[in-house]
Amino acid sequence: MSKEQIYENFIELFDDDDLVKMKALLYKSKWILNKFYIPYQIMTKGEATSYTDLDCLLNSALPFRFISKDSIKSGKAKESIDLFNKGFMFSRLYTELPTRPDKNTFYVEVDFRKLKKEYYKQLVASFFYCLDLQDDFSPYKSSDIRSTFRQAIIGNENEAVIILPKKKLDHNAFEISGFTKMYIYNDVTEKEEIMLKKIAKALNLQTVQVHV
Repeated sequence: MSKEQIYENFIELFDDDDLVKMKALLYKSKWILNKFYIPYQIMTKGEATSYTDLDCLLNSALPFRFISKDSIKSGKAKESIDLFNKGFMFSRLYTELPTRPDKNTFYVEVDFRKLKKEYYKQLVASFFYCLDLQDDFSPYKSSDIRSTFRQAIIGNENEAVIILPKKKLDHNAFEISGFTKMYIYNDVTEKEEIMLKKIAKALNLQTVQVHV
């Protein structure tokens, strides 16, 4: 599918016509049924009410985050991000094992084809492939849900996001099924490696060592 088709589907999901929305949902009904790589952080900085990434993992949950405004210059985009962060959070996924941004990050493979039906129903409409969009341009008002969500789906070709209302999350976590592998990098400390392997064993995950 092309970038244009992905974006058109994104727009149609929020159409006023229920038939258009249903058609858009049916079109993307199998997008989530694949293997994805989820980034987790060994040490997490966040609010006191949030779970750490490792707590999320131990509970077989995806970690959700707010959108950062650090690199955003457009006032309209910042307004949309503020509106997003008031009511929503997102979790990022990758279609291929990406390059780590830092030593604090590792990845866990989740096979969404193993999702329980109840989880699939909650997540299928909330799954979006990312697009290389300009953060300062949207044909809709900053308060429009299409502008608000647009900020979360900005990304590269191999990226996707799940967007959920905060009320559906247990703090910043959403429990799912389908965890299969943990990727442990060979430059982590001995203490970190032991800790990660204990978590993998507790969750019955296969561990894969990545050489850097």
